[in-house]
Amino acid sequence: MPNKIVKKLSLIAILLAASTAHAVNITQGGLIQTIHADALKQSADMTVADFFDAQAASTRLFSDLEQDILLGPPPLNNNQFFYTVNSPTLRIPNRSTQPSDFSYDADNLLLTAKGSIGLGGVMRLDLSRNRIFIWGDWSVEYDETRKSQGGSGWFMRNLYQIPIIFFDILETTVIENSDGFFLSGNVGWSPEIIEGLGGAIPASELLKVVADIALCAEDGSLVNTSSEQKIPCVFPDIKLNGQTGDVNVNSASEAKFTLELGVATQEKQTQAEYFAAFVFEGAIYWLNSNFEWTTEAGAAYQGTLANLRAFSIPTPSLDFPSNSTIPVYFGVDTNPNNTFDQPYRFSVVNMKIN
Repeated sequence: MPNKIVKKLSLIAILLAASTAHAVNITQGGLIQTIHADALKQSADMTVADFFDAQAASTRLFSDLEQDILLGPPPLNNNQFFYTVNSPTLRIPNRSTQPSDFSYDADNLLLTAKGSIGLGGVMRLDLSRNRIFIWGDWSVEYDETRKSQGGSGWFMRNLYQIPIIFFDILETTVIENSDGFFLSGNVGWSPEIIEGLGGAIPASELLKVVADIALCAEDGSLVNTSSEQKIPCVFPDIKLNGQTGDVNVNSASEAKFTLELGVATQEKQTQAEYFAAFVFEGAIYWLNSNFEWTTEAGAAYQGTLANLRAFSIPTPSLDFPSNSTIPVYFGVDTNPNNTFDQPYRFSVVNMKIN
């Protein structure tokens, strides 16, 4: 069994290295928007009154979205809402919904990104004096020049009735894999919406954070036709000294490994297990639940699937020879049986000893 796993992991590493030069066309996924209710009220006198997900919004007229009650009346018990990534062929009569036409070159997201990720879903907000405000039918886009205005380059454009950039996405985390990417961050009022609402939101509120988001954007043709069963919208990443890919070090003592995991699914309390492993001289070494490296296969963590940010793990302490390459893996599966099996996701970094 260990030899089979070694061969499989080695083959996967080769396939990963060979899979970088391809286009990714976003066709599926979703965005979780978590509203900071107090900040939204203080900043713009807005309170979430109701939410219509992609299916509910697609069958309603403008007047229905202004009047229908699904989750209300306000205040709502929930502050987290899910927008579905639109397919490239989506069309809703009499609405300005954005079909997704976002594409990029794998492993080169920011330099090659073009197009828009359309999102289905509409939110109604209450204002003072019995007024309402509606936003939604979003698109997520990237523009490097927005960094000069204090943003990250990522932004959200409202397409419901009045097309205008509402939010810049700030303090972002981006995790890529071979068939999509994860994006999370805070969202703050854009210069365009501050100006466009004519003082309804004071200029002092520019980039004021009123929500946070987590986006899963995937190429369905790459995810769904794979011979491997993959967990959708789960993005593990492992870094060596803050870098991915092949990383050179003089010795293992210089190596600092960190794990990240981006999760953007509607599923709640999904049970999962996390694995860390490296391959050396035909053997697999696993990180166990005591955070010790051992040749006994097993998970380092079993429990609820959740995000990780720059989580440090112990550095392997073996005496690796010069000119050796040690692949180190971080994997996640949702079949908690202490065995790394499908459905799963994983990432690898290669430690190259000088």
